[in-house]
Amino acid sequence: MASAIFWGGILSSELLDPSGSGSSRRSTRRASWGVATMRLLPVAPFTIVNLVSGAFQVRFRDYIIGTLLGMAPGIVVINLFAQQFESAVRNPGLGSYTLLIASVVLVLLGMLGLRRKLGNAPTST
Repeated sequence: MASAIFWGGILSSELLDPSGSGSSRRSTRRASWGVATMRLLPVAPFTIVNLVSGAFQVRFRDYIIGTLLGMAPGIVVINLFAQQFESAVRNPGLGSYTLLIASVVLVLLGMLGLRRKLGNAPTST
């Protein structure tokens, strides 16, 4: 991870701004949210996300915060589903199956809501 960020920073400083004036630096105010979005939505492998983060000179602190924000929901959902699935297998019954189905429905509703929100996002032309 650190080497990808390092090489991305080197490449960006030479390719994006060869004059060295620093004009290619973007505001890092939204950098954490950008990294979080790339982690939350599987748009690219981790190595590519690391290289892009380095190329846009995202501060390490913003990169770590964005990674935590982007990966936490998936980790929580997977763990809750696995725990509920284990509970349904070990203690079969109407209650455990109901909670398992409810967790699947909530995940699907969350995915549909996210898709709807991203689908209605304004695009810049």
